[in-house]
Amino acid sequence: MTSEELRSRLARLDWSVTDAARYLGVSRRSLNYWLSGDVTVPPAVTLLIDLAVKVPGAKERLMGGVV
Repeated sequence: MTSEELRSRLARLDWSVTDAARYLGVSRRSLNYWLSGDVTVPPAVTLLIDLAVKVPGAKERLMGGVV
């Protein structure tokens, strides 16, 4: 996943950097590195974000039931 794809998916999920970091269990610093394109998005993070976008209910599960 490229930084542009990550940015697009976070927007589609309506997640801020802070929200996404919390839901994915990573630091905001890591997320900002991925968004800058300086560091490659890890495959596990790509998978989680893709699931959140494509699988009904997955976004809510990642959010811990928060709607």
